[in-house]
Amino acid sequence: WAFLFTVRFISKQYRFVFLSLSEAEVIVDVLEAKINKYFEAVDHDAIASLYHSDCVIIDRQSKSALFGRDGVKSTNLGICKGESMHWKTWNKSLDLATSHFVLSGDCQLFVKAEDKAYREAKAILKPIHAAYGENLSTGNMDAVGAFYAVDGVLVHKGKSCAYGRDQIKKDLAPFAVPADTTISDEVYEATSDHIVYKAVFKTKVKSNGAEFGGKFEQIFRKEDDEWLCIYDEFEA
Repeated sequence: WAFLFTVRFISKQYRFVFLSLSEAEVIVDVLEAKINKYFEAVDHDAIASLYHSDCVIIDRQSKSALFGRDGVKSTNLGICKGESMHWKTWNKSLDLATSHFVLSGDCQLFVKAEDKAYREAKAILKPIHAAYGENLSTGNMDAVGAFYAVDGVLVHKGKSCAYGRDQIKKDLAPFAVPADTTISDEVYEATSDHIVYKAVFKTKVKSNGAEFGGKFEQIFRKEDDEWLCIYDEFEA
């Protein structure tokens, strides 16, 4: 989603020294970076902390106004519906005074909304992956094998390919050590009975600090009321 705004900010400073244009521009750049950081993290308390406690949010289109930091949070939550956001500004102009400066310009606000299929697939796989990671870390290979369909395939790209639960457990045994794993760049693609999952991982072995990482792709199939992995390819 994208929203287009004309924005006008008034910033008050507590030192009575006339700001230069370059100083005001630096303040605005830092402020925008913080806002986008907090928008990305969906941290509305942190966003509101950037505003004065007596601030006023005015919506000229609806002819409404909200007061204070609670008004900031209410406005942002009404727009983003709990999703992360990113904003971009242009045509900015600054009017300087001794204790205030006014920022005017245009702003486009993007809401990074996840569609229903994405959210449902994510909700299904998150607990499955959490249990898989815990069992692999503790060496419970029977539980790891049960993560896969009986005809599941595991591909270690450029190195090996395993078919069926027994072979898969054997191939994964060297990775069954206590470790901390970070997942990023997740992609979910779903139909009624299949889910494709792609991600990047980084793992640090607890015993010796060794690190390795790479990317992987998995395909899950719904069998009765259970989701099982039928294809798992990783490159590390």
